[in-house]
Amino acid sequence: MTGDMTGDMTGATTTGATTTGRCARRLPSTTVNDTRRRRGASDRSPLPGLRPTMRLETWPTDPTVGHLVVPEHDALLDGRELEAVLDRARARGYTSVRTSALFPSVADAVLAAGFVVTDSLALLRVGLDPRDGSAVAPATTHRVRRLWAAQHGAAAEVDQLAFGPVWGYDARSVAATRRATPAHRARRVGRIDGYAIAGVGGTTGYLQRLAVRPDRRRRGIADALVADALAWMRSRGVSSALVNTGVDNVAALRLYERHGFRELPDRLTVAEASLTETPTTGPAGPTTTGPTETGVTATGVTATGTSGDGGRS
Repeated sequence: MTGDMTGDMTGATTTGATTTGRCARRLPSTTVNDTRRRRGASDRSPLPGLRPTMRLETWPTDPTVGHLVVPEHDALLDGRELEAVLDRARARGYTSVRTSALFPSVADAVLAAGFVVTDSLALLRVGLDPRDGSAVAPATTHRVRRLWAAQHGAAAEVDQLAFGPVWGYDARSVAATRRATPAHRARRVGRIDGYAIAGVGGTTGYLQRLAVRPDRRRRGIADALVADALAWMRSRGVSSALVNTGVDNVAALRLYERHGFRELPDRLTVAEASLTETPTTGPAGPTTTGPTETGVTATGVTATGTSGDGGRS
């Protein structure tokens, strides 16, 4: 997802969203850029007694909300597993549980367990083989620099300005996004007028997070960051890249189209379950227009994002 706002959700997740679990331990100082995951490093452990298909964490900007991360886009979830997740969330004192961005099959299972839709996300792909005829990157004069681990706090400030207090990242989420894929690249423009995190897993690249300060929009910053991320992916021999953003985020969709992305048929879903109301049964329709905040990761969709204001970002 993109934040200017141009998530995964993952998303990581990737897509939107990835992502990534949003709350994570401090990123090792050696893991800063274009790096592979260190041996022994891992995401948070799966819930005890459950298959390693999901994790329950704390939403980074709201300790009363649980964050259900489903890293595998084709995970087979059943009602008993989801019931156990909600029981554990109640035991931890959460008032609700919010998901990462989910592919259709996983979303169906979550909605059947009583979650309701809070956002629908578009999934986009671009081919990175020159023979695919992908779009030429728009010209930009912005210098793109490395984002250091010591700058995660400043990046998080930009992220929360772009996405707002609910969907914005904190510093731990920025760190978690960087280690969501075997290799990653984190870059910024200016002191941090905007920043982006891209990842690679296998032959696929993921634009995991992109955020631009609201007062610096429409100046080509997002274009510079996207172009840099795609150039890095091409240098690693990646065949295609994925990103996701809100279906009504016109600015983000236009941004990605300029760089050759095209929308795929699949829609990703962000859902939430209240733990203070009587549970409902069966899927529910959309309730509010939620985040443009998810991106995709190599293992699934996690929280990441894109923001936009309808013009050049």
